[in-house]
Order: sequence, then structure tokens, then C-alpha cells
Amino acid sequence: MRDVFFTSAALFVLLASGASAQTSFSQAAITRADLQGDWSQKVRCRGHASVDFDHQLRIYVDQRGLRFKGNAPVKSAQYASGRDARYYYGAVQVSGDIVTLKVSPRYYRDLPDVMDMGEGVVAQDASYQLTQDGDLVALGVNACKTTPLKRAALARQR
Repeated sequence: MRDVFFTSAALFVLLASGASAQTSFSQAAITRADLQGDWSQKVRCRGHASVDFDHQLRIYVDQRGLRFKGNAPVKSAQYASGRDARYYYGAVQVSGDIVTLKVSPRYYRDLPDVMDMGEGVVAQDASYQLTQDGDLVALGVNACKTTPLKRAALARQR
């Protein structure tokens, strides 16, 4: 049995709040200040294997532009290896109110054992929409349920 759960730099979200959660943040372009900082979300994936993890993400600016690094430590895993998608990284692309996290090809070269084993949690590219509340809601649906990405300090308060 081979179980691979794909996290993204932003994971899969099932939207429970309907159209209001997808309302555009603004017609103006997103600024770096809107995105820079620490973000977090809870993730639960159910299927052949079950995995729960906390997704943590930092968006920052360096000489190459807007970048991210993420961590998805597994809290519990049933029928899976429980390998974490730890320390993945890449570029942040912004178009209007859409934010795309592009995982660096180097991440995949650095983790051949995870890719070869075919089990664990592996990062992948993901797109989000910035909401009026300042949360990032994934623009995709899969077998995982998550909360929106929220600023880490705000996620603890809510």
C-alpha cells in the first residue's frame, strides 16, 4: 500500500462558508505587507489512510522577491508512514487577489527518499484567494479538510 498525501504550500480546503468566503479582498493588487509574516492552519485528510497535521507557513522578502517556507508536522497518522512535509520552500506569485505558492524544484531533489517510498506528506504548488478578513482560502478541493490560512497570531485568538 502506498499512501502519499499532498500538502501544498497551502493545502486543500473544502469551503464550508460558501460564496462569502470567496469574496475578493480588494480590486487593488495585494501588497507585500498583506502577505508577509507567519500563517497557520489545521488539516485533516481522510481516505485510505488518515493524517492530521498543522500547516505552518512564513512569507518573507529576500533579494529574489516574495518567498515562502513551510512546515507541516504530522500530529497523527493511521495506515501511513507519518513522514512530515517539513521545510518546503519556494516563490510567492501574486496576481490581483490570487496568491500562488510555487514549491522550489530543489525541494523535490532534496527529498528523494520521500518520493521513492511513496508515502508521507509531500508539498506541492497551491493557489489561494485573499479574503476581506485577510485569510487565504485555497482555490481547490480534495479529500482534505482545512481551516483557511490565517495569520498565526490571529489563528490562536479565533
